[in-house]
Order: sequence, then C-alpha cells, then structure tokens
Amino acid sequence: LTGSNEKLLKVFDLNKPEQEPVVFAGHTGNVKQCLFNRDSRRIFSCSDDKTIRCWDTISRQEIHKLELPNAASGLELSQDGSVLTVPSGNKVSFYSTDDFHELKSVVLPATLYSASLHPNQSVF
Repeated sequence: LTGSNEKLLKVFDLNKPEQEPVVFAGHTGNVKQCLFNRDSRRIFSCSDDKTIRCWDTISRQEIHKLELPNAASGLELSQDGSVLTVPSGNKVSFYSTDDFHELKSVVLPATLYSASLHPNQSVF
C-alpha cells in the first residue's frame, strides 16, 4: 500500500509486481500516510488536503471522511484496531475506527509530527 504526491493510494501485489495496482482516488492533496487495518478490509489515509479517509478494500470506495483544521502528520492504529491516533498541528486526537467520532483530544505546546498510543490505551 502506497500513498504519494499523485494524491492516490495504490495497492500492489508482491506476487505479481507487473500487474497494475488497485487504485483508491479521492484525496486532493499529497497522501502523507496510509495503512491497512488488522483484517485488511479497510484502509486509513491522511493527506495534505486536511482529511483522514477510510476506504473499504472490497468495494474500493471511501466509507468515511474526516475534515481537520490542519493536515495530519501521521496515523497510528491501536493494536486492537479500535482507535486511530492522529497528530495534527499541536493536537493529538483519538478517533473510534467504527464511526470516526473523536474519543479524546489533547492540545500540546509544540507542533507534532508523530504520536503513539500505548497498547493499554491509558498513555500516549
């Protein structure tokens, strides 16, 4: 799975590298990060277009879109797959992967480039 300045996500088959990749289109800015969920049925992505998107790998359609005040600098999926950690500007937000509602957010005194939620989900 790749994201790039083409504003696309592409899934490549390692067993058939010459085959055209599966393409997910919708972002209007460079894709900064993308990742599969645990069962590979969903893809999460963030972009310079100030959105986080969730894609269904079966239908190849966008199923959720979250608009942010600042572009996310990264994404992390919790070990159990239930929480998406998103650093954006000077804020870290934690979203439910079921419906994208914000579980919690914390504003910090510096611009953030990454954030990681501990497996027990009590510290980050």
